[in-house]
Amino acid sequence: MSTQITKSLTERWCRWNQLPALDLEQLVSSTGGDTEFAQELLEAYFSNLPGSVNGLITAIHSENCEAMKYHAHAAKGSSQAVGACRLGAIFLAMERELDGAECSEILTKLDDETQQVRNHASELGLFHSAAA
Repeated sequence: MSTQITKSLTERWCRWNQLPALDLEQLVSSTGGDTEFAQELLEAYFSNLPGSVNGLITAIHSENCEAMKYHAHAAKGSSQAVGACRLGAIFLAMERELDGAECSEILTKLDDETQQVRNHASELGLFHSAAA
């Protein structure tokens, strides 16, 4: 990977890491304060996110820019809806700004980012699945 890509991504990670993994206020806003609905929304999010990520992987490896943007857009929207701010920002960048090489590099860190959201939701008592 080029030095320029590495620098660009390092700068982005610094900005992204300032965002919360999970913003409870956003989740409460999305669910109208309904804890049961928040739990259902998070379950659906964690069930559907792997499909979007797999679509991103396929699009990146096949150099299909439109499919990459489509899957990043879907993942961005669902991330923002549940308050997964950091993931939402990452997917937004993948949708609008980053090229395939940069997106490919980011893919290696998405599992860790997703796990941070799971952990935070579990700490809040909103997510109880043991699935990783």
